[in-house]
Amino acid sequence: MGVSPVVANVLMVLIVITLSGVLAYYFVKTQSNAPQNLKPVFIEVQLHSANQTVEVSHLSGPTIVWGTYRLYVEGEKVNTTAGGRQEVGEVRFFPSPINITEGSRYLVNLVYLPEQQVVFSTRVLAGR
Repeated sequence: MGVSPVVANVLMVLIVITLSGVLAYYFVKTQSNAPQNLKPVFIEVQLHSANQTVEVSHLSGPTIVWGTYRLYVEGEKVNTTAGGRQEVGEVRFFPSPINITEGSRYLVNLVYLPEQQVVFSTRVLAGR
């Protein structure tokens, strides 16, 4: 005529422990997919209103391969296809994707595409 209250409580505890173990395993597994060896990249960006270009100086960090990294100015993708590989100390000039006005501030983001992660972000005051 049914299960005794003691057996019912033991079964409930076992179900809760099993479910919490499954959930813990799931969350640990999803956290382990986070980027492990992503090294920071430091660049200096200058925006030139006179010739509408974006100047990128690579200050430190891993080599920038412009097919693996993408640069954005105010959310607009900069055409970096001709950038190739940029080592520390090198400077590249790219055409601006937006109209740059001298004296205005613009948000610049560098995104590492394999992880879809912003690795560098800054606000830049545009000059001539």
